Amino acid sequence: MSILNKLKIVNFSKFKSISILTYVFLFCSIRSLSLFKDMRYFWITCALIGGILLVIKNNSIKNVKYKSKIIVFDILLLIASDALYFYVNIPFLVKDIFFFTILVIYLLTYFKLLFNGKLLED
Repeated sequence: MSILNKLKIVNFSKFKSISILTYVFLFCSIRSLSLFKDMRYFWITCALIGGILLVIKNNSIKNVKYKSKIIVFDILLLIASDALYFYVNIPFLVKDIFFFTILVIYLLTYFKLLFNGKLLED
């Protein structure tokens, strides 16, 4: 195995880890902030960490076509989750089912692009 190939594997595994941590910190903090309002400073700190990881993740995408689409969909998903959990007055179980369905569909397409190598190539 050449050194270049090893670097690509390391780069891919780091990018995959950053992507997973980004979505865990962002969306778990938004959902948990609406559930556990007493721990708001902890969840705001988690959301801040997720936002920083989101910037790092989006700047690491090399394919310009997918980079702009992913940034737009990330922002739309964050706005939709904020609006859903804080402003829509429906039962929490319905909110969870609706949001997790949208999130799973988005993450499946995102990680499909990632594992096919379309995000890390020029």
